[in-house]
Amino acid sequence: MTERDAADASKRPSVALSVLVPIYNAERYLDQCLDSLRAQTFADLEVVAIDDGSTDASPSILARHAAQDGRIRVIAKRNTGYGDSMNRGIGAARGQWVGICEPDDFCTPVMFERLYKRAAAHGGSLDVVKGAYCRILARDDGVVERKACGYLGKLPRVDEPFALSQQPRLISFHPSIWTALYRREFLNSGGMGGRPIRFLPIAGAGWSDNPFMLETLLAAKRIAYVDEPLYCYWEEEDGTISHLGEGSWDVISSRWFDMQEVVDRYRVEDRSILEAHWCRGCAYIQMLVSDFGHIPAARAAAKRIAKTMDYNVVYDSRVIPQDAKDAYQDVVGRPGRLVARVRRASSKAGVALAGPKEGAEGAESADLGTHKTGVAETDAFEEAASASCTAAAPDSVALSVLVPIYNAERYLD
Repeated sequence: MTERDAADASKRPSVALSVLVPIYNAERYLDQCLDSLRAQTFADLEVVAIDDGSTDASPSILARHAAQDGRIRVIAKRNTGYGDSMNRGIGAARGQWVGICEPDDFCTPVMFERLYKRAAAHGGSLDVVKGAYCRILARDDGVVERKACGYLGKLPRVDEPFALSQQPRLISFHPSIWTALYRREFLNSGGMGGRPIRFLPIAGAGWSDNPFMLETLLAAKRIAYVDEPLYCYWEEEDGTISHLGEGSWDVISSRWFDMQEVVDRYRVEDRSILEAHWCRGCAYIQMLVSDFGHIPAARAAAKRIAKTMDYNVVYDSRVIPQDAKDAYQDVVGRPGRLVARVRRASSKAGVALAGPKEGAEGAESADLGTHKTGVAETDAFEEAASASCTAAAPDSVALSVLVPIYNAERYLD
């Protein structure tokens, strides 16, 4: 389909749902992806497949499916990256709602029926309908495992629509933008000042889903959630995020500052949202330190990320897990686990315990999220964010001292 054909196609009668499939050299999985979309129990949909200049058999696979199913439209273009492909798909979509399916993933047959039913139940007043997903883990030994995503069954009060301030934990997890439906009118005019919400046109994949996730959830006035694993997210075992290459630390750093720009633009002041955002940031720092700490520029990037966070919020957080907090405190040169625990305990007891001040010895000087991820990176997101969905518990220690108390005020201090 040419650009002119795409423009003409957008004038066709609308459908309830447009599912965008951004494709680049996805021949290995593409049949499974498209078969899952064609088998949906919700039929009033179109599939907008955006071929980003594939050099493998993907174009012929697309052509075959499009010939067999008139609901599939193919937009062929030169290679410009994931973000631009998604923006072209949004522009060509005719559906009232827009969904996403990655070409190496697949959907359960009822996914879009479940999500659209929730959207319809609220009479068009929603901006986003979010679902959960199942991780399909392909191990090096050939074994395939299934694992629920970190937030399945853990979000409280999900029966009624909410704003992000009521469920800030959502932005702590893997972006999982493909688990949701987005109202097309919302994407076209629901951003800050009536601006459209779009992907950053980053070369390659480059985690451009991270800023998109954050902006859609910040801008949405009403979000609904379906607590079912409707999407199947394929991951391959790779050991660490460094499978992306030595230069991939810059992707982590760049996307963080893109997300921070979104936070600044929306003038976010809600502490719970900022804490969830910084939970994600601490996970980024942890990845930079653990996988790229031997690269001075990567460690410097981790320090720049840390500087965007409020030290006292991170220090006192019961949302950010301790290992991620330790990585943060390591790069800023401030006290670690033991002092943080003492401070939390003192806070509970009503005792003020001051942290180090700016400029103190060891403190940092003033000069101080594609989209497709591997098992290790997703684990980092899931483990960091899952801690926010349960009551915070202390990390394991060598010794637990039990203190049974009954009316012991005379001696308890």
